[in-house]
Amino acid sequence: MYGAKHTHAGFLVYDPSVDRHSPRRLALLGGLRQALERDELVLHYQPKADLRSGRIPGVEALARWQHPEHGLIGPEEFIRLAERTGLIYPLTQHILDAALRQAAQWHHDDLLLSNACTTSAWACRSTISAPATPPWPT
Repeated sequence: MYGAKHTHAGFLVYDPSVDRHSPRRLALLGGLRQALERDELVLHYQPKADLRSGRIPGVEALARWQHPEHGLIGPEEFIRLAERTGLIYPLTQHILDAALRQAAQWHHDDLLLSNACTTSAWACRSTISAPATPPWPT
């Protein structure tokens, strides 16, 4: 009903993928805080290639949720939920910490790669406080 009113069309065909109150969405929303606590968010690294030289100078960190029941969930399903609930801030901190730890490990192993992370615009609205001691090996 609200979708039809919003589009001023007078009607709308139901699409469960955009239903903010679908059972799957509500279950994911409830599990997102636990996902952070249980360290279920994982990073996959996509190579960034230099086509002229053929080298791989860096990677981009891509966040995925390794859900215990639903398997691997892409950011299109959980980032908006995190933005709407305020969990985007701890989620962003978690992802950046993990990417920095990995970059430090690669540097320690003499694998010099740039490491990029794409963040939500919502996460940039607030200053993310740095921990007193770095979470990566020194």
